[in-house]
Amino acid sequence: MPADSGLAFVVVLHLDPHHHSELASLLGRRTAMPVADIVDGTRIEPNRVYVIVPDKSLRVDGDQLRLSEPAEPRGHRHPVDVFFVSLAEHRRERAIAIVLSGTGSNGTQGMKEVKASGGLTVVQDPTTAQFDGMPRSAVTAGVADYLIAPEKMPEILLRYARHGYMADPDGLAGKASGAQPVLDLVLALLRARSGHDFRNYKRGTLQRRIHRRMGLANQGTLAEYADLLRSSPGEIVALVKDLMISVTGFFRDPGAWRALDEMVLAPLVAERDADAEIRIWVPACATGEEVYSLAMLVVERARAMHKTLDLKIFRHRQPRDQPCGGARWHLSGRGRFGDLVGASARLLRPARRRLSNQEGVA
Repeated sequence: MPADSGLAFVVVLHLDPHHHSELASLLGRRTAMPVADIVDGTRIEPNRVYVIVPDKSLRVDGDQLRLSEPAEPRGHRHPVDVFFVSLAEHRRERAIAIVLSGTGSNGTQGMKEVKASGGLTVVQDPTTAQFDGMPRSAVTAGVADYLIAPEKMPEILLRYARHGYMADPDGLAGKASGAQPVLDLVLALLRARSGHDFRNYKRGTLQRRIHRRMGLANQGTLAEYADLLRSSPGEIVALVKDLMISVTGFFRDPGAWRALDEMVLAPLVAERDADAEIRIWVPACATGEEVYSLAMLVVERARAMHKTLDLKIFRHRQPRDQPCGGARWHLSGRGRFGDLVGASARLLRPARRRLSNQEGVA
């Protein structure tokens, strides 16, 4: 990677908490960029490499890197996910997430957040990885914009960083404002080739997602991108997926959840007899956080009223519009919510706390 790319690189990996890491020293021998271990409050600057230190969680906070004590016990930590989620929050479309060789699923959930925020996701081709667990997890989840060998990544990163989507987003947006006929043509192509009608989507959302695909495809203007769509069925599919990307989380939009809890769930539980059945259907549930959020609110209401209920929640997923299964819980003082695992589950507690503290839900 050239030393003047204009990018800042942060290396996050699993380190033995009881041993000093020499990773920064080792990396410094392989790059002309300055390489340093991270200390709390390190300011992020371009053309530098920052390395996580052992036994710490790392987050982006504005233009700084913040260290903290891990909240999870050793063996249950996902430091890459924690970092990617904060990167998506603070850098949005300027975030680039890369998953390399490693075991487990660390990084997959964080990549979902980066992609949903408009950033770039790059995954090492599992066939080139010594440990293919992390790359294969990301591939299975469908979050990789690029699936390539490490030696080919610098070219991708440089091309993307120099595209107007990252280098000059205001200029790219300015050009798009005068290209409404071309945007209408793009929407017509999507409607004709995929059957999806995006004309009622917010224009800002449409433009950001289309500009993202332009950056990935290295197309400088909307007219050039429209020509690519005409000739590439694969790009039509990719753009549709980007426009329909899942942006979800536990108790997302706390005000709506508060209203649902107080106006619907509380009276619903109150009118049910003990051991009665409640059925709930969740359409377009994406990855399922809404289903689990509903289950948790119902069980909290049931506990408060000292009731045991039989809850069935049926979930329905888009865009394929095919049922993705049902879930059933027997709710009591020890209510279970299925298999909450990985980084999504770790995001649950702060999301629930925000709902309680900010919105007044008991």
